[in-house]
Amino acid sequence: MKLMWKDHSPKNIFSNKMRHIICLLDINPDCLVKIFSFCSEKDLQNLCKVHWMLRQVIENNIFSIKTLDLLMCGRRNNPIIMQRTQYALSFGKRMEISKNWLNGCYREQQYFHRTKMFPTKLFLDKEWLYLSYACYISQHKRLKNEAVQRKYFHEISSKNNNDISDFTKKHESIFAGRVSGGCFIYEDECMTEQQLHCPKEYLWCVDFERNLYVTSTDHCSKIWRRSEEMGLLHLDLVSNLNGSYKALQFSNDGFRLYGGLYDSIIDRRALHEIDVESGAESILNSNTISIYDLKIKDENVLCCTW
Repeated sequence: MKLMWKDHSPKNIFSNKMRHIICLLDINPDCLVKIFSFCSEKDLQNLCKVHWMLRQVIENNIFSIKTLDLLMCGRRNNPIIMQRTQYALSFGKRMEISKNWLNGCYREQQYFHRTKMFPTKLFLDKEWLYLSYACYISQHKRLKNEAVQRKYFHEISSKNNNDISDFTKKHESIFAGRVSGGCFIYEDECMTEQQLHCPKEYLWCVDFERNLYVTSTDHCSKIWRRSEEMGLLHLDLVSNLNGSYKALQFSNDGFRLYGGLYDSIIDRRALHEIDVESGAESILNSNTISIYDLKIKDENVLCCTW
C-alpha cells in the first residue's frame, strides 16, 4: 500500500500557481480572448494584476471595447474629456471610475467652510480647479495626495461686487456672468467687463466658442460676437433667441447651440437645439419639464441635469 501526501508548504503552493500561469501565457492571444469572455469583470481585473501580458490582452481586446460608451469617461467620437485623460487613464481605470460615479461610490470631504450659503460654480481642468464664490473666482492647484490645495493659488476679481452666477473656461480664456447682467472676459491676467443685460434681469448661464458668446437671463437669451479694436475687447449683439434658458452650451464646432428650459410644463420638452447661423430652433425629444445644467460629451451625447 502506498501512502499519498501533498506538500502544502508555501514554496510548493507558489510553484503550483506559477506553473498554471506559465501554461496560460503559452496560449495565443485569440484563444485567451475567448477564454476571458467567460470571466466576470472582477476576474478580469484580478488577471490584469497577475502578469503584464495578460493585462495587455485584456486591456486591448476587452476593456477597450467596453469603455467606448461609458457615461463619464467613454472615448467614442473623441470627446473633450479625452484631451486630458488619454494617457492618464487605462481602459480598466475608466471602467472603475464610471462604476463609482454611477453607484455613488466616492469619498466626500469638505474643503471650504463658507459663512454664507452661495450657489457655487466650478470648472475642473487637468491641473487646476476654478471655483466661484460671491464676486470672485479662485484657482486651486490639484494635488496627488488630496483633491485640491485649500489655499487658492490665484484669485480673479475686480471692483465689481456683484455675485458671479456662472462662468466657463476654454483654453486660457474665462467668460463669466454676474447676477446683475454684467459679464467679463479674463485673459492674460487682464479683465474686460461689459454690461450685456438689464440690471433687473437675473443672469442664469453663459458660454462661448471661438468668437461667439451666449448669455441667458430669466427674461431672454442673446448671442454675441467678439470684436477687437486697438487692443480693446467688445461683444456685439448678433441675435436674440426665443425664450430664456437655464443652461446653454455651444457644440465643439460652434455651429449649434443646445439649451435647457427652466419651465416646460405644457409639452415636457425642455431640451432644444439651435442653429447658430440661421437661428432655427428644434425641440428635441426629451421628456423633461426643467433642465438645470447640460454638458456635451461628444457630437451624439448630451448629459443633462433635471
